[in-house]
Amino acid sequence: MANAKKERPDFAVDYVNGDWDQVTYTDNVHIDNLMDAIVGLGTEVWALKRRNMVLEKLLNEKHSGLQSKIEAYVPTDEERVAWAAERDDFISRIYTVLARVPKDTSGDNPTDKVPFIDRS
Repeated sequence: MANAKKERPDFAVDYVNGDWDQVTYTDNVHIDNLMDAIVGLGTEVWALKRRNMVLEKLLNEKHSGLQSKIEAYVPTDEERVAWAAERDDFISRIYTVLARVPKDTSGDNPTDKVPFIDRS
């Protein structure tokens, strides 16, 4: 077993670009698009969360007690209003499409073709 480890490379390979825009999860393109959006949002949220962790660590090293100040911070009324407006704008830009009503609702229900939905 000791030899097996020596035979493995100890460096990372170059980035390999995939055909992620061609991925299919189900036989319904709309559900696949939702999956892509959810995965994309998850990666963006994680990138921001990780960046915030780094920023908080560096700031806390420079200004001890910063973490407790962040946790204890109470926004002003003006900040609450501004932040609520930003939140509402974000929600509108991201999620409004989920409330769209199709123009033609006749025909087969596309979820009938999705194998993992329990209809019992």
